[in-house]
Amino acid sequence: FKSSFEIRNVLITPKLYQIDFIKTVDINSTGLLLILSLFHYANDHNAKVKLINIQPQVKRFLIENQYNEIVEMS
Repeated sequence: FKSSFEIRNVLITPKLYQIDFIKTVDINSTGLLLILSLFHYANDHNAKVKLINIQPQVKRFLIENQYNEIVEMS
C-alpha cells in the first residue's frame, strides 16, 4: 500500500490510485492514516483516490469517520 505513493523515479504520475479492499474485513487507525496519507499525496499531485470492493462493516466505519468525503468509495 505504502509503495503506491512513495517517491519514485517515474515520468508520469498516476491520476487515480485505486485500492481494492476485497479481502479487508477490518480496518484500524493505522489503515485510516495510510488512506489519509495517500489522499494528501494524491491531492498534491492532482490525482484521486478510489476504494473498491469494500466490505459493508469496513465501509460503515469509513463513513462514520467521514472518509467518504475525501475519497471515492464503491
